[in-house]
Amino acid sequence: MLGSDPQELVDELVDNALKFSAPGEKITVMCVFSPDRFGLAVTDLGRGMSQDQLKNINAFVQFGRLSDQNVGLGLGLAIARKIAFLHGGALSIKSKMGAKTRVAIELPRTR
Repeated sequence: MLGSDPQELVDELVDNALKFSAPGEKITVMCVFSPDRFGLAVTDLGRGMSQDQLKNINAFVQFGRLSDQNVGLGLGLAIARKIAFLHGGALSIKSKMGAKTRVAIELPRTR
């Protein structure tokens, strides 16, 4: 389960991308650094999410549970969003149903 460590955000986003991709499917991880911000985007070519699903991301909400065998409580993205917020950052999700999902975080860099 996620705590408050930003490293756990990275782990969760990569784990989700792998979990919701077909075996052997590539995911893309991109990092961007600036003097005061850190950005990370993880993109998978999995099943994607509908606009309704994106609006309803919350703790204990799982999508496609009957059709998938993925194990979990549905906490990952909701807690990841909260951790980003607590660290002064943000989490955004863009997805196309049946095609791909891109989850990005932006955090302030500590000095």
